[in-house]
Amino acid sequence: MRAAPSLRKTPTPTFGDVVAMLQPETWAHGRFSPLMCAQAALFAALAACARIGHADAGRLLFDEALTGRVMLKTTRGRERPVHFLPLVMALIARCEGHRPDGAGPWLFVTQKGKKLHPQTFNRFFRQIGRRHGFRGIGLPERLFEFFDSFFEAEEERAAVGALRRRHSRARERDLSQAAIEAAALDEELLLRVLTRCHPLEGPAGRWLGARGVAAAEKTMRLFTSARGDRVGTSQALRSDPICIMLADLGWERGGQIATRNALADRHFAHTEALRRAGRLSTADQKFLFHASLRWVRYRQAAATIAKASSSERAEMDRWIAGLPARFLARPRGETVDVFWKRVRPHAPLPGSLPRIKVAGVLHRAGVLGPRPRKPKTAATSSSFNAP
Repeated sequence: MRAAPSLRKTPTPTFGDVVAMLQPETWAHGRFSPLMCAQAALFAALAACARIGHADAGRLLFDEALTGRVMLKTTRGRERPVHFLPLVMALIARCEGHRPDGAGPWLFVTQKGKKLHPQTFNRFFRQIGRRHGFRGIGLPERLFEFFDSFFEAEEERAAVGALRRRHSRARERDLSQAAIEAAALDEELLLRVLTRCHPLEGPAGRWLGARGVAAAEKTMRLFTSARGDRVGTSQALRSDPICIMLADLGWERGGQIATRNALADRHFAHTEALRRAGRLSTADQKFLFHASLRWVRYRQAAATIAKASSSERAEMDRWIAGLPARFLARPRGETVDVFWKRVRPHAPLPGSLPRIKVAGVLHRAGVLGPRPRKPKTAATSSSFNAP
């Protein structure tokens, strides 16, 4: 059994860990928007597939990146071409679908379309490491090492030195700088060596979506939840054809609500049956339908109600109507969340009682404010008020 990753140093990611970092869903947490999740995965792909760090990534232009070839400056002031693998191009297209209207010319932008500060990339890795129990600040350097490790046996040493840029290893130290710079300008040579040596070469569908999750699960060890479950590895994502189809869909900007609702009308009942059978998680339903947790909870409740009989629905309506009285009689200090978790198992249709619905019922009944004071009686009146 592997030892747990240390919090004092950044662990070396396995091949599965690198593939997991290429999935935007791995970065989804808290207030991370879909744009930030996609950009975090794109930055990880640039580090692992093109050895681009946060300083160079912050200067990349969006229109230039769409061509699949960018020019980066070297330490000697010259420029060299860098080619993107299909995996990187697919993630750029994913980011394009989330970019705000009127965004600046840079590849990485904020939610308002302004240039993303390079230190934001470090925040991505710190947060993902903190969430999964290891030191994440050094992950970009580990991704550089991942990139370097696949060129050890390559005979075109000048091309390897150019691909590694100024970070040449001992195998390239006996080469002249002129030879490396000449190889850096030979785009056909660089592309040939890169595609021959890098394991993430090939169709992007092999590494993204359901197939990417399946590939990551084989050797992944860093990205685990607090319960120890591997992230995004539900059985149905790897075997069910409808889940695989939904996972491989591309979500373009515009018309997402109509697309999501149309897909849900056809396939949500199927995914809900898989979830009830233990083959799919709620988080995976969010991923498949590109939706929020609230949307998924509403759909789950609707699916539960659709299967109920008319008598069960009427009984559920009567039970919900009595929630305000139960809330007023709750133990002192009990919040709405704790109240919902306590009463939900006793509902006639537990699956149709999302927390937001309970809060709405209590709000409309006017019981969410301070408890109403009991009217004073002779027994409770202060003696100072006695005549």
